[in-house]
Amino acid sequence: MLCYSRGDEGAGGNDHMALPLKEQRRRAFLSTRELAEKAAVAPDTIWRIEGGDYKRLRPATMRKIAAALGIHPSEITEFAARTEVG
Repeated sequence: MLCYSRGDEGAGGNDHMALPLKEQRRRAFLSTRELAEKAAVAPDTIWRIEGGDYKRLRPATMRKIAAALGIHPSEITEFAARTEVG
């Protein structure tokens, strides 16, 4: 089940703070390989993002990783700026 309750403090439930992917992964008790498998991406993809190489990341990949963690892409620091509506 992809339910995530953190951030329910505010009226709109949007009072959350983005955290680095590595922290989000650890909070979900997943190894790098487990997250990659759950998100249907290569483990190298997770390693690269956690290592700071995420400039050419596809939106679909961001969505798959966030969904595997049960959160919105904007809750992952590396994805937050790229998911803001401007």
